[in-house]
Amino acid sequence: MAIHKDWKIERSTRRCSACKTGFEIKQKYYSAIYPLAGSGMLRRDFCLSCWPKYRDGEVPPLEVPKDGSAPVVTSGPFISYWKTSVPEPKPKEKRLEFNPQIAFAVFQQSSDGETSPDRERLRFILALSLVRHKILKLRTIERRGKESWMILADKAKTQYEVRDPGISEQEMLSLMQSIGELLEMSLNGGAAAEPEMPETCNEADVPKEPPAKAK
Repeated sequence: MAIHKDWKIERSTRRCSACKTGFEIKQKYYSAIYPLAGSGMLRRDFCLSCWPKYRDGEVPPLEVPKDGSAPVVTSGPFISYWKTSVPEPKPKEKRLEFNPQIAFAVFQQSSDGETSPDRERLRFILALSLVRHKILKLRTIERRGKESWMILADKAKTQYEVRDPGISEQEMLSLMQSIGELLEMSLNGGAAAEPEMPETCNEADVPKEPPAKAK
C-alpha cells in the first residue's frame, strides 16, 4: 500500500470536533494533528472554548463516519497544533499557498514525543519544503552507518538534524501532497503574502525569527 493511503486526510470541517459548533467566517480556532491507532495521522479542529481541555492532552471523542464504517481511533495526544481562522471565500481556481510559519511550527513540534515512522516522514517532508522555500538551509548530509542525516540551520543559526526515512521519489511526492492537504497548504507553491503566525505549544508569542533552542 502506498504510504499516503495510510494517512486520514481531512480538510477542516469548519466545526468544533468536541461541541460540534460550526465556525463563522474569520472566526479563530485551533487545529491539531493526532496519530492514528496502527499508522497514519488525522486532523481535528476545536473552538477556543473547547481547546484548553484538549491542549492539556485529552484525546478527542470518536467520530463515526457517515458511511457507517468503523470510527477513527487516535492512539495518543496531538503531535502538533496551530491557531488559525476561517478564511473568506475565494475563487475555486485559486491555488493553496505555502505558509512558512505553520510549516516551521509543525516541523519543530514533530520532534517532540516518541519517534515513529509517521513522525519521521512528516518531519522529513516538511524539512525539504522549508529548505526549498529558504526558511532552513541545508548545511551538509552526514552518513551514520547505513543512515543519511540532513544537517539544517535556520536564520538564527540553530541546527536541526533530520533522518532520511529512505522513501522513494513516488512515495515522497504522494506524502508531500497528503501532508499539504492535512495542513491546508501547498508544499510546492509560493509563500503567502502575510500568513497568520501560529501559537506555540506553551501559548507564547512566536518571534519573527525562529527560536534559538532546537528540538
